[in-house]
Formats: sequence, structure tokens, C-alpha cells
Amino acid sequence: MKALFTFFSLLFVLVGIAQNGINYKALIKDANGDVIANQAVTIQFQILENGTTNVYQETHNPTTDANGIAIVNIGEGTVDSGNFLTIDWGGVEHFLNVQVDTDDGAGLVDLGTTQFMSVPYALSAQSAKTSEDNSNFIEHYLNTATVPTREEKSPDLIITMDYSLYRDTVPIDHQKLLDLCGDDNGCKVTVIMKDYWQGGAIGRSAARTATFFYSSTPQSGTYFMYVVDEDPENNGNVGLDNDNTISHIINAFDACYLTDSIFVNGASLGDEDVGLHFLYWTAYTNSTATIKKKCICRIED
Repeated sequence: MKALFTFFSLLFVLVGIAQNGINYKALIKDANGDVIANQAVTIQFQILENGTTNVYQETHNPTTDANGIAIVNIGEGTVDSGNFLTIDWGGVEHFLNVQVDTDDGAGLVDLGTTQFMSVPYALSAQSAKTSEDNSNFIEHYLNTATVPTREEKSPDLIITMDYSLYRDTVPIDHQKLLDLCGDDNGCKVTVIMKDYWQGGAIGRSAARTATFFYSSTPQSGTYFMYVVDEDPENNGNVGLDNDNTISHIINAFDACYLTDSIFVNGASLGDEDVGLHFLYWTAYTNSTATIKKKCICRIED
């Protein structure tokens, strides 16, 4: 059975001071929507100047974890051609092509090409940043069989989920959450349900915004969470993270959720770890499921 790949990439984060790489995560599912867990896969990256000229190519052979997730660092794989350290990030626009082989007989499957945004150019000497200064951290959770649209504005953190992740969660980087929301000012969280279908109308969007506070230090292993909403009835304590109790923090019309629980194919695994997650819950599609909404979470300091 040919695998269906759902890829999400953290294209804009320096891995560390001593590492000239870009952290990339991939969630891999089969054609039934089930994760491909604990299996070796091959991931090939090509970096293209102006979207056409291959200036660098490398291959990775990671093994997915129990949740079907593989994590690699672009720039640290087996080099097929080019030199990652000599890429002229500031000279022209660059694009990333991703191909994957799950050893199902199909060989490498082209998952599409996505344009790099502004922050990868921090790899150049003129604008180098360490992992302690990821001021424009962006996560994309998209089916890259279709090329994602270009982001024109970068908040501190943005997560976009499409229909291929229906009733799944994706993790939010915990250190980034602490950096953005763990101080006395908290952070601004906006949960958006975009381009949904309802009552014959298409292209609708709805959003909810609130100020969110996440304790910077744990108490007995748990993190206190508090929301200040435009609606006073929604203000107050929204639970503890890592207390084995599900806490839904902010949602847009019971469709897109910021939560502390992990969901896989609609089944909750509970609040089984430290950290928050973003959930695509209700589809709001038309009867033929040709109109498919997106869930977007924006977190700004």
C-alpha cells in the first residue's frame, strides 16, 4: 500500500551555537491515516536556488518513533552534492524540496517544494543567531504534496494544520512556550479556524484571542496555566500541564484547540507529558469534503 505522508517542518530554527543546521520534524502516516511507527525511512533534502538550481542535496535515514515522528537536522545528513556551509543564503531566494522512501516499494516520493522564509538567512555570518534567540520561530504542519502558501508576516510562533491532520495534535516546543508565555506579561494566543464551510457558505473564518500565562517553573512537576480572555466568563485558571488531566486552554468554535493532551486519530492519549499541543478537531467540510478548513495557532510575546 502506498504510504500517505503528512510532513511538517520547523524550517526556521538554528539547532545550536555549534551546529549549522535547521531542525526538521516529519509525521508520517499511511494511506489509512495510521502513523508509520518505529520504522526506518529515508528522507532526501534538496536546497534549490530560485526554486530551480540544486545547490545542495543530502540524505537522512532516521527511524520514526512510536508516534510516527522523525527528527533530523538539515545540514547534517549524508551529503550527496554541494556544501551546506557555503550556501549563499542572503544572495537569492532558496527553496526546500523533500522526498521520502518508506521502503514500501514506491521508492522516493516527491512531497513538494517549499520556499524558505526570512529566518534561515540567519545562517549567514552577517545575521547569525543562536538557539537562545529564535525570535521568529515558525512551525508548519502541512501536507506538502501541495506547496504551502508563503507567510508574509512571522509572529513569534505560528502553527498551521490542514485536513490531513484531522483529529490529531502536533506538539508545541516547550522551551519556546516558556520563552514566550512564562514571564509576568504572558503571551498573546490567537486560535484561528480558516476557510471553513457552513450552511452553504464557504471561505468563512473565525478566531479567538486571549492572553495566556504559563508558569516558568514547575510545582511538583506541573505547570500552572491561566487565561485572560475578552469575555470575563472565560478568565481564570485553565488547569495544570503534566497532571494527567486533560485541559483544553483556548479553542475556536470547538474546532481548533490549544490543549495539554495528545490526540491520535481522535483518541486522546491524555496529558502524558510536559508541554502543550495544537488539535485539529472538527472539520467543518461540505458533504463531499472538498472544502477543508485549516487550524492556525499564533503565539506572540
